[in-house]
Amino acid sequence: MDFGRGVPLDGIDFRLPPDPPDTVRALGGTRRMPARPDLRVGTPRWADRGYVGTLYPRGTRPPEFLHSYASALPTVELNATWYRCDPDQIRRWRAQVGHHFRFCPKLPGRVGHEKRLRDVGADVEAFVDAVRGFDVTLGTCWLLLPNDFGPREFDALRAFVEAWPQEIPLAVELRHVQWFAESRVRNEVFSLFREHGTIAVLTDVAGRRDVLHMELTVPTTFVRLALNDLDPTDYERTEAWADRLASWFEQGLETAYFFVHQPTESNNAEFVRHLLATFNLRTGAGLSVPASHGAIQGRLF
Repeated sequence: MDFGRGVPLDGIDFRLPPDPPDTVRALGGTRRMPARPDLRVGTPRWADRGYVGTLYPRGTRPPEFLHSYASALPTVELNATWYRCDPDQIRRWRAQVGHHFRFCPKLPGRVGHEKRLRDVGADVEAFVDAVRGFDVTLGTCWLLLPNDFGPREFDALRAFVEAWPQEIPLAVELRHVQWFAESRVRNEVFSLFREHGTIAVLTDVAGRRDVLHMELTVPTTFVRLALNDLDPTDYERTEAWADRLASWFEQGLETAYFFVHQPTESNNAEFVRHLLATFNLRTGAGLSVPASHGAIQGRLF
């Protein structure tokens, strides 16, 4: 994820913002940690040779990557469907993972970027029909809107959200600064999401702190954490997220999809382990931490 990267890290306030009042209401306030929190930590893709010897056993071959990935992690931020969404390929992917796994397919670029949510009924129908092939392994679909898609196009966003099939979970990532700069606009878009059960994506990236809005519109969250190749701030940020996720689960969060992005993708393996180990220490949840299959540069836990 290149969005918001490439800026000097000195002086950036990486602290997580406080929870808005509507987030507290969305969670319900149970104040009890579930015995087995549904925290699904993943990475952008499984087809990375750098995972061999870090996340995958040494000697793992490319045809075995998805099976090895799903043996280590419970979800993937599936960017491949941005380019092509082939039903036959989806069924082949589905056959390589167990029922525990969740694919989170990205909507095609044609829908949000090329057509800007206008006249996309046929495209959405084809996408939804294809991802139904994931069956029980379908997690949350997610829509990335262009950086310049702002409140002036709110009517298109509203029509899209209202027409989206309710039985298919959907998350939307907003990037235009005006979604967050004015309280009226912010309240309007997040009220729309709450009304229709749409998840508001949380993006934690150095160069755009405004997109880390902390609005939970339903008791599920979808977080994209962009890190900086083992910079010391990476560890501080993952520890802060472990604490915030623990707090949300205690208040009624049902599921968290949490995707770690490093510029060097093989470094994701360390941070998945670091986040889960820290979360387990914070909560005693005992979530599975992927095994280490080799030495990794940097600090371990």
